[in-house]
Amino acid sequence: MGFPNTPRIAVIGNTYLDEAILIPRLPSPDMKITSKKVLRNLGGSATNFAVAFLQFPAQCDLYSTIAGSDLGKTVKKLLLAKGIDISNIEMVEGEQGRTIVLITPDAESAKIGIPGVSNQASVRAAKRIDVLRYSHVHLASPEAKAIEIILEKTIPSNTSVSVDIGARLLETNVSKVRDLLEKVDIVFMNRLAYRRLYNVAPPSLPRLSHPSKIVVTMGDEGVFLVSGNETEMISAHKTNPVDTTGAGDILAAYSVYYFLLGDLKYGVKLGNVAAALKIQHIGGTNGIPQIEEVKKWLSLE
Repeated sequence: MGFPNTPRIAVIGNTYLDEAILIPRLPSPDMKITSKKVLRNLGGSATNFAVAFLQFPAQCDLYSTIAGSDLGKTVKKLLLAKGIDISNIEMVEGEQGRTIVLITPDAESAKIGIPGVSNQASVRAAKRIDVLRYSHVHLASPEAKAIEIILEKTIPSNTSVSVDIGARLLETNVSKVRDLLEKVDIVFMNRLAYRRLYNVAPPSLPRLSHPSKIVVTMGDEGVFLVSGNETEMISAHKTNPVDTTGAGDILAAYSVYYFLLGDLKYGVKLGNVAAALKIQHIGGTNGIPQIEEVKKWLSLE
């Protein structure tokens, strides 16, 4: 890639306050469920990625938007507690983005997203970021407009780009999204998004005019990796899941870091292990394992 082993990257996307509500079972219509515990944690796909990336010998700047409300101030404190530099965080008027996560003892879950000011995060950040400062820009659950802006800004540079697809992006014209993603260095998505975008399911290879790198999360089946005309299925690691929030973001962080070092496949394998270890903890930014622990687990497989 032409960059040193200590790259500087930027991650663009949302910062949420996650509220995990522990319940005995998921409710059916009109059923009342009593919760014995509510946990508040820092979350949001971009923030989860940034916290995971902190452990590497690299710099990761988070570009996001939080509310100027009391909840937003709580999020600001949580960011600082996790060691995140908040100099690129915008505080704006409005409702703080939140995710309400219902979790049962059997690790069944349901999520309710309240975007609030996070709706503005990716486009606002894309407009103000100076991409020439970075070797890589990662967009977490962005809008199509934000991808367009970043791709245009990176034309005169060696800055690589990755995109982690969220539900909002799939609400855009599929053909347009597909065209944008073929200009991106790495794309992260789940298997439902893969099928919708390319009309095939893993392990089938999509028809691409550009030799893209695609990382597809497959739940308990593992990860499907597309690299040019080659594909590989990487098996899942068996752990005892408690909360799957943030697992894909941890996978993306490992993948991007090792992509910059020239070995995406190794990064995906490590990220697959890290995600399996992380989901034993509640909260998107909690329980992220250290790289030494992840390498040890991988060597035991």
